[in-house]
Amino acid sequence: MATKRATPSAGLPAPANGLPAPSAGVTSPVVFEPEALEQRRFERDRGQAVAVLVALAIPFAAFGINDALLAGGNRLQLAIAWTLRAVAVAALALTGLRLRRAPNRASLERSLHVALMVGIVLAVGTHFGRPRESLLTTRFELLCVIGFYVALPLRTRLQMVPALTLSAVSLSLVFFWHTGVTDPDLVSLTVCFVLANVLGILIARWRHSAEAEEEAAWRAVTFAHASLQRTVRELRAVRSVVPICPSCRKVRCARDGCQHLEAFVADCGDVEFSRVLCPACLQKEFGATLSGTSF
Repeated sequence: MATKRATPSAGLPAPANGLPAPSAGVTSPVVFEPEALEQRRFERDRGQAVAVLVALAIPFAAFGINDALLAGGNRLQLAIAWTLRAVAVAALALTGLRLRRAPNRASLERSLHVALMVGIVLAVGTHFGRPRESLLTTRFELLCVIGFYVALPLRTRLQMVPALTLSAVSLSLVFFWHTGVTDPDLVSLTVCFVLANVLGILIARWRHSAEAEEEAAWRAVTFAHASLQRTVRELRAVRSVVPICPSCRKVRCARDGCQHLEAFVADCGDVEFSRVLCPACLQKEFGATLSGTSF
């Protein structure tokens, strides 16, 4: 025969049936569901995209010094160059605010992709505002191609489109518009752009593969956590059953065989028993009768 008993409170010793008591004050570990993991990853990527735009705006604004040197005292040319540069920096700031407020990943990728394509158009226009023999803009565009793959949190396809477009446009301008470019410079720039795209694609694929493995690991942890909680509930249900003999009223214990019910309850907590006769036993043993209030 088995009877139900209450779970011992915190601080009491383990019950005599051999099962460990639940730890007091121990909270379950925080396990993020895959949806929560994706939200955390989206927030991280959104912050990363904003940081990249800020990092891009700083050198873009600093190049205003180069504009002053190229203007050579021509104030009109310098004013036009600085105005265009200020508009570009303001556009980067507005894009950063838009990305910061993006509600989901689709909106983030769409806004960032549009900003990249507009940036490519502005980069092409920068070539025509500089001397034809200057390759400073081309080298900066090479760094941008690498940054498209390494720093921007986009899918591989969305990274490839602006990177390949910028590479093709930049190399076309080097071959057909810039002057004074030597053959070694043509070969080195072509090799650098090709390597930047190949390595960038490999890095992007590796990153997305690592994210897929991370999500699979989180799913496994979530499943293990749910299984552990189910097992704990089952163990607690088992602990709430006390095996007691219906004849002698002794409790079966894992360590000491069987013990009296009083000893079992005393082992489970700071409990003491006092001897008192119930009205039925008092009538049976002594023939005395007490009222209910006297008892």
